[in-house]
Amino acid sequence: MRDDLRPYWAKKCYMAFRHWYCEYFVAPECESLGPHHMLMKPWYVHISGNNIRIGRSFTAIGEPGNRVELGVWGRNPGEGRIEIGDCCLMSPGARISASDEIILGDGVMLANGAYITDSDWHQIYDRMARPAAAPVHIGNNVWLGDHALVLKGVTIGDNSVVA
Repeated sequence: MRDDLRPYWAKKCYMAFRHWYCEYFVAPECESLGPHHMLMKPWYVHISGNNIRIGRSFTAIGEPGNRVELGVWGRNPGEGRIEIGDCCLMSPGARISASDEIILGDGVMLANGAYITDSDWHQIYDRMARPAAAPVHIGNNVWLGDHALVLKGVTIGDNSVVA
């Protein structure tokens, strides 16, 4: 095993900066962000829209080419919401886009590139028509594998693995 020869004070400074960045730039974008959250490279975590609630012990890992994205674009102002339970993990490139409602239970893990959406975002033939949307509910202790895609109207039960 290799020794880590980097000075500990540098790590403490980096962790303090990361915490400051989360509190002043990421947390205000959420309606609520639970305690004990850990955002690794939080400048690669993009949160937009209203009504985003995140539970305690949330972990998100952002990377330069694979941002973690949470976005609410309701059909009308103030509509649409994302609720993420306790002890959830979002890996690099994971995205959640809500038009209506997306609810994740406790202990949900999203692997690299997983995408959850509850809307088609536009019609195929008539782009001016209202897009179809249906809520997405994901139970407790669910693992969405690498590049898993969850579309509108899906309900995934507890203790499931989606590859």
